[in-house]
Parts: sequence; structure tokens; C-alpha cells
Amino acid sequence: MKEDYILIAEDDNDINQMLAELLSLNGYRSVSAFSGTEALLHIKSSRPAAVILDLMLPGMAGEEVLKRIKEESPQTAVIVASAREGIDTRIALLKAGADDYLVKPFDTGELMARLEAVLRRSRKTVENQDLRRQDGEKGVFQDLPGGGFSDTAGIPDPGASDGESGEGFHQKQYL
Repeated sequence: MKEDYILIAEDDNDINQMLAELLSLNGYRSVSAFSGTEALLHIKSSRPAAVILDLMLPGMAGEEVLKRIKEESPQTAVIVASAREGIDTRIALLKAGADDYLVKPFDTGELMARLEAVLRRSRKTVENQDLRRQDGEKGVFQDLPGGGFSDTAGIPDPGASDGESGEGFHQKQYL
């Protein structure tokens, strides 16, 4: 069983059970929520790695649930799974913080591939944040001779020494 736990926020009992079985078959633990309010209670208490979110939830619309998930737990990946197929809806939800969007009915293989992709990205983000915290105020390459590199496309810091002559590199800007 994978360590990642997935929250299923879906009010249709049949779809919710199907998703829970699919996740279990693929090695994931899952918890089901049947309303927006219930989904947020799970977010606050146990921080799932990802949420599969329906938009048509009782108690609170999926759009509001998404907003609150991102406020409460920004690192939690959210895949919206909805029958709403309009491009404007998809764009708005992706801009609001959804990590992916699937139109119902969807292929279960595609859902699992998308879930694994958002979990990979989420893990990398968390790893990068951990590295930044460990690094503190120093840049990642500050311990290198010459002071390291700037954040612009790996171009050496203009104040860094070239090692031999002691002269600094000249930074170029690329557009």
C-alpha cells in the first residue's frame, strides 16, 4: 500500500465507491467525503496527498471547496472530476488552483495516470521546499568557490571569480 492517501469528494455513492475501489486496486488508501463541508473537515484533520473533487457537491459548491483547500493546504493536489465540460469552467478552475481537470465520464486509466502525475509534481514541490528550508538564507550553490550562481538560467554570478585570474564573469541577459 502506498503511503499517499487520497480524498474522494464525490456525492454520487456509486462513483465514490468505484473510485475507492480503483484507488485500492492501485495501492492507494482513500477516504470518502459526500459533501463539500465533509471534504474540508478531512482536509483540516488529515492532509491528504490529493483530492479527487466533484463540483456538484451538496453543502458547498466544488469551486468554493477548491478555494478553501488551496487556502488550508496549498500543497494538496486537486483533480477536478466533473460533468461540466465547458472550456471556460476548466480554465477558471485550473487558474483557481486545480492541478488537473477530467470530464465525466472518464477513463479510469487516464485518471490514474493523471493522479500519479500530480502526485509526482507535488512530491517534487515539497522536496524543493524542504531543500530551501535546509539551505536557509544561502543559495543552493553558495558554498562553491567564487560565490556560486545567480538564479537566471544558470548564468554565473557577475561577482563570482573565474578561479584563475580573479576576474568576475560577465552576465548576459537573454530574452
